[in-house]
Amino acid sequence: MMIPENCGVLVVEDEPLVALMIEDMLRDMGGAQIHVAHDQDSARASLEQHAPRLAVMDFNLGQNDSMSLVDACRGRGIAVIIASGYSADDLPLEVRTLPLLPKPFSFEQMSDAIAAALFGSGSA
Repeated sequence: MMIPENCGVLVVEDEPLVALMIEDMLRDMGGAQIHVAHDQDSARASLEQHAPRLAVMDFNLGQNDSMSLVDACRGRGIAVIIASGYSADDLPLEVRTLPLLPKPFSFEQMSDAIAAALFGSGSA
């Protein structure tokens, strides 16, 4: 899966090494407009400033979950992928329909999740 040329991507991940790994995978898939946020405040600022088309989001951000960010993205028509160590059954019902990347995940799983999020195809 190659990321479309004008597809901005927001990565929301509170673990810097995991964020870097995700960013590297996205770049390897052709992503050129990638913005990384490590907390909810910087994620909200990035949503305002960059208007991405896709968000790859850790469900747990420190003491908080990212449900309000998921809602903010969905309200703007931004495709969301949830990255989590939790299984789908452990996540709120509202996010179970979104592509889930089970941590740790492979390049192929990321590619499938992007296809599912952007085009509704592939297996996430």
